[in-house]
Amino acid sequence: MRPSFGVEPLAWDTQFWGVIAARATAENASDLPHVEEMCRRLGVDWISLLAPVTNVDLVNEAVRTGYD
Repeated sequence: MRPSFGVEPLAWDTQFWGVIAARATAENASDLPHVEEMCRRLGVDWISLLAPVTNVDLVNEAVRTGYD
């Protein structure tokens, strides 16, 4: 079974911006704590979350937890 979230390090962005950058995907609001934990383990400084705008619960939870 495929996880409903993922974190992908972004080499070009990391080199260009000088911070460890990654792209995250999530399908559910309950995925966000797992995304955050994975980012902590990878040492990610900056993350871009790709979330379907139709998933209002996910988008609202992302905003509540600090995503812009």
